[in-house]
Amino acid sequence: TVLATFPCREIDEDWVMRADLRILCTDDRHRGYVAMAVTGVIVYVIGIPSVLYFVLWSSGVPEIAKHKLHLARTNAVYDAVLLKLLNSTSPDPALVDEIVACKASGKDLESYTEIAPRLWILIFGLESLTQDSEDIPKEDDDLARQLNDIQQWALLQVKPDNAYFGAERADNDEVYCLATMGQLVESYKARFWWFEFSEMGRKLLMTGMLQFVNPGSSGQVAVGVFVSFIFVVLNLTLRPMKDKETNFAAVWALCEIFLILFGGLLLKVEIVPNGHDSLFFGIVLVLVSCSLVSLPIYAIIRAGYLNPTVACGTKDMVDENYVEKMSCEWQNNDTFDRPRIVTIEEAAIEAAKASRNH
Repeated sequence: TVLATFPCREIDEDWVMRADLRILCTDDRHRGYVAMAVTGVIVYVIGIPSVLYFVLWSSGVPEIAKHKLHLARTNAVYDAVLLKLLNSTSPDPALVDEIVACKASGKDLESYTEIAPRLWILIFGLESLTQDSEDIPKEDDDLARQLNDIQQWALLQVKPDNAYFGAERADNDEVYCLATMGQLVESYKARFWWFEFSEMGRKLLMTGMLQFVNPGSSGQVAVGVFVSFIFVVLNLTLRPMKDKETNFAAVWALCEIFLILFGGLLLKVEIVPNGHDSLFFGIVLVLVSCSLVSLPIYAIIRAGYLNPTVACGTKDMVDENYVEKMSCEWQNNDTFDRPRIVTIEEAAIEAAKASRNH
């Protein structure tokens, strides 16, 4: 790489280029190489990521991502409220219709201050009050407080972490962005639209910057272990991919790099003795290297022979997925005869109709 031009080492009181010991770092030939390497760094190492970032920024990708996050947050609030209505004793049909209409419009809950008192009563258990009660606060400050309470409660029930490009209500700008630069952002959640640049930085550190550490030394391997560990933690913490299986594959690939480098470090400092132990350790490293190949094979088998759909109410239901859990609880309720409901809005409307009929 171009970065290999810069490191030099001292041999017999002469400084030579580490990548080619025939070239002295003090002669004009090496200076010419350095000039070309600096140009390459500006064009490739700095230029390409900078141009890509500028293109994404000028295309409005940060604003699109911000809009998708806002839409996911808004939908999370509506979903939590609808599920609360679903699981109430007798859902108010008019209120259900209003909430469904609010969600369909895409507007924030703050735009519908007239329903805030009823929602606040529904959520926080003041069921003895009615819509016409004088005890319901009517002032703007009280309405703002109620709306804030409702949103804080809703976001504790539903995690708005499912916003990604192309999900829903994609406008023309987003469609154009995905058509031209989708390979940079489409695989990630909207809030991590920038993560491809993090991957570029990781690859630069692991391939280029390590050349400035003494090659073949235990220190160079230790730096690689440290860098790979940082990115393992980063991916485990952020989980930037929109697809769970892709997230798992990315984390496992990083863990594989970390384990191989860590094993190489143990061999380098001779913690693992030569002989049968060293042979066994090498076999383990080979198996770790090959383990990533098994992931797509498992995915194919899982898609073809296993049913990925989890039945409602089974022990495999993820508790943190409030929307799916509460929807399943309502679907398993045998009070009303109805087909399987696909969306929360449909479930809320069906529950309101049943309440109206009773």
